[in-house]
Amino acid sequence: MSEYRGYAKRRICWPTPDATCLHGGCGYCNDQPFKSLNVIRKYARQAGTVHHRGGRQVDAMQAYNEGLQAGFYNAETKGVR
Repeated sequence: MSEYRGYAKRRICWPTPDATCLHGGCGYCNDQPFKSLNVIRKYARQAGTVHHRGGRQVDAMQAYNEGLQAGFYNAETKGVR
């Protein structure tokens, strides 16, 4: 679980998050249900490229990993117990 930096779940727009959602969200996702990071990571692996709100396509796994490293800055998270 150390790869998740102590996070087990986070709020995210679902079922088709874009790169902004995977990075850490814009803040609007904080009324969405919590999703397991395992589920989000699986989605990112399978998605390939996703739309970024900056108008380009980016690698979903890269967006997820950058968000993980930054602590999903705009998304509410739940830790590992």
